[in-house]
Amino acid sequence: MSDSETAGATDWSAVKADYDNPALPIVALLKKHHVSQWQLYTHANQQGWLRRTVRVPAAAKKTAVARLKALVQRRLTELENTMERLGAELTAVENEREIRAMSLLARTLDKVLELERKHRARTAKRRGGRPLDDARRRELTRRLDALCQEPVSSAASGGAEPAGG
Repeated sequence: MSDSETAGATDWSAVKADYDNPALPIVALLKKHHVSQWQLYTHANQQGWLRRTVRVPAAAKKTAVARLKALVQRRLTELENTMERLGAELTAVENEREIRAMSLLARTLDKVLELERKHRARTAKRRGGRPLDDARRRELTRRLDALCQEPVSSAASGGAEPAGG
């Protein structure tokens, strides 16, 4: 059977449902629906399917960053304790090795935090709109206060007849 015959017999709605399920690996999807990787991605592009990505839950990201911060703190404490305990006995090689390890951890943490900042900026930009700055909030508060302090008109209190009647 040729690729075109296979593609014609494929239930693409079922393929789409499995494609949207990130728990099912692509290889398993290909075997299940008897399509090639080329057929799948060509059809997905033609139909405008969203690209399949592995999403890491926000909680997992926060946990990883917290663990990295804790690791840096622990290593720094260990280095300080070692330096206090050994003092002058600490060789230059051991000292250099510890400092390099700390430096690597610090750079890694810095990179993770930088990536988080960029991600938050992209997310905020994607959501659209501008956040209200303090001046705009104060102006909005002033205008709302002014509206609340305006006297109630006689029409609103029922003293005058409506315009239509």
